[in-house]
Amino acid sequence: MPLTGHCNCKAITITIEDPPAGSNPLSSVYCHCTTCKRQSGASGTYVVVADEDKVKIDDPKGYQKTWKDTLTDSGTPLDRQFCSNCGCPLTSITPKYAGKTIVKMGLFDTIPEAAAEIYCKNKQSWEPDFGIPALQGSR
Repeated sequence: MPLTGHCNCKAITITIEDPPAGSNPLSSVYCHCTTCKRQSGASGTYVVVADEDKVKIDDPKGYQKTWKDTLTDSGTPLDRQFCSNCGCPLTSITPKYAGKTIVKMGLFDTIPEAAAEIYCKNKQSWEPDFGIPALQGSR
């Protein structure tokens, strides 16, 4: 079943065809990297890594913009897409995951549970233990 969401101003709609079920730690993660924290205004960002051909972006007004993030925790630059009208983060693209799109799950009203956390070295001491695997870093 497709998963459809939108940015805050509803100008951009994103659909993931055949979204990951949430049980694969390589497809659904809560990211604690420093840039995701700043982008989300929270302790991190929940994302799904989906095949790029399964991600459909409808942007009739041409609001989608890209920022080249060269300050990543991994050291690999990535492109972060956002809505230039409302500022909502949309997706990220990195050469580390060729053929994949990293979709920001805050776009969707209902989202599957995260299967893992990454960049836990940046996790705040007061954040709860989610009881899911930490793929990189430690508390």
